[in-house]
This record gives sequence, C-alpha cells and structure tokens, in this order.
Amino acid sequence: MEFSNTYSLLSEEEPTIHELPGHHIDKAYSDDEDDQKITPKAFHYTNTITNTNTNTSNLTLRPRILNPKAADFIDSLPNPTIHKQVTRLLSLQAQKQRHKESYQAELLALENKYLAKCKPLYQERATVVTGADLSCDLPSIMDGFAGPPAGIPEFWLTVMQNHPSVRDVIQSWDEEVLSYLTDIRVELLEAPELGFRLVFDFAENAFFENKMLKKTYTYERGEDGAGLFYGDVFGDTIFWREGRELPPSRYGFSQESDDELPPESFFDFFNPPNLDPVDDEELDILEMKLALDYGYGEVFKEKLIPDAVDWFIGEAAGADQQGDDQATNDDWV
Repeated sequence: MEFSNTYSLLSEEEPTIHELPGHHIDKAYSDDEDDQKITPKAFHYTNTITNTNTNTSNLTLRPRILNPKAADFIDSLPNPTIHKQVTRLLSLQAQKQRHKESYQAELLALENKYLAKCKPLYQERATVVTGADLSCDLPSIMDGFAGPPAGIPEFWLTVMQNHPSVRDVIQSWDEEVLSYLTDIRVELLEAPELGFRLVFDFAENAFFENKMLKKTYTYERGEDGAGLFYGDVFGDTIFWREGRELPPSRYGFSQESDDELPPESFFDFFNPPNLDPVDDEELDILEMKLALDYGYGEVFKEKLIPDAVDWFIGEAAGADQQGDDQATNDDWV
C-alpha cells in the first residue's frame, strides 16, 4: 500500500513520522483526510485503532505489499503504447534505485565508522550520568560547595521530556519508573541483518525485574534487491512486579466499546505492532502505526542518544526545529 503523508516526530507541530536525512518513509494511503492523522500517543499496540549491521539512516523504506491501486492503474491503461512506455519508465526507476542502493551502502559504512568512534564517548557519558565516575578536572561554578557524591538524577527522563513528541507519550505514572533509567544506547545489527537495537538500562527498582529493556528494528530487502521493506519489530517482555504494572488504572479495565482504548503508558513502546491484517483498511492503519513506531525508534537513534546532553539542557529542541525547516543535502536521492 502506498503511503501518502509524512508525519514529523521532531517538531512542536502535529507529530508525524520524520524523514531523516536521506530517508523516505512511505505512509499508508487514505482518501479520507481524517484517516491520515495520527496522534503521538500511539503506543496502544495491543489494540488496533479500528474496532478491535547496518545503520538505518538514509534507507528507503517501502511497505511490504505492492500498492494495489498502482498496479490496477497500470493494468487499466487503455492504450498499449502508453502501457509500454510506463513499463519502460518503471525500468528506469529500478535502475535509479540500484544507484541509490550503492549510495546508501557507502553512507552506511561511513555511519558505522562514526558510531564506532562515538561509542567510547557514550560509555563515558554513562559513567558520569550514573555517578560511577565522579572525576572531573573541569572547573564548575559549584566548586567549593559541599554535597553528596552522585550522578545526574533523572538525566534520561529529562532528555525524553525535552523532546516534544516523546514527551507526549510519557504519562504521569511513567515518570517515577523512567527516573530509574540510567542509559539508552543503540546497537547496530550484525550483517547480514539490517537494522538496529535500542537498549534501555535501568537501575534496580520496585516496578519490574528487568535490568534492561530492548527494542529491535529490522529491515528487509526486496526480492529483486530494489529498496527496503519494513521488517520485524521486537520488544522485550516486561516482568512487572506484583501490583506494579503500568498504568495502575489498567487493572480491572473493562473495554465497554470497540472504540475504547485502555489507559496509555510509555512502556507500551515495548509491545510493538505486527502486520497481520485481515483487510485493506486494517492494513492501512497497521502500516501507519508501524511507520510511527519506526519513526520513534529513529528519534531515539538519531536524535536523543547522539545529542542527549543538548536535549538535557534544552539546547537541542530549538536547533532541531530549525534543522527540520532546512532541506537536506541528499534530497536528490
């Protein structure tokens, strides 16, 4: 199914899936304008909206299923000559796609090299945030003041709350749990797999037993090698301690109508959607939800993890908004 809208997750405006530099993420097609809107509070992956080693930057993501409207359009062309010429254009487009894949492969190699250089810095950042390493030779206006040695409390919670779209999916009952978050990091999947894994490290807490929660995003190449498809998304099972599952109001929740959703929680992020539709309408909605889920994953991978300090102090939000208003250097691909 061809997607029609682009939803930006990186602005104060109505959140959408962000097209990262070089990205083109297709969204679910809908003739109804209202059907194309989706809120950032979209981690209700257990309920459908309708009744019931490589870095991934600069990849072209396409839906798993060929848009039947496009196929029907081509088949319906009445003039054999036009039909033949359109087929020729599709062949040219396929050749262009192969050039783009070469471009992407070189970019991926460069990004992997960059991430390897940054990894030690991220590791040191984690020791500072957690208080594991309190040594610092840099001057501070607080030098001379006595205080207990500690890291930086609620660092990652603050980082996440300073991003407008991520903030919108953090509920009040999530905040205490997220205050135990000590690090978020990204791991690239090893070849031949394509994709990345987000790892959320937590200190010991009274809410769940997991020391870490992982979310894995994969991509699949088309059979002809042209373009990439959304792959599978995996989230860790959260082992909640008795009586501590979030949100508290979900206990005893009774769905009285098909349109009623249970209370939300950020931790629904670890229960991703899956493409198992029964009809085209449901497929459209599931693809929108999956695209949104990938978009949130990219926000963590491309924005919050690399520039966590700037998001913590509030510097990144304004700069990020300005960056979204500028054209990327690789729009031509």
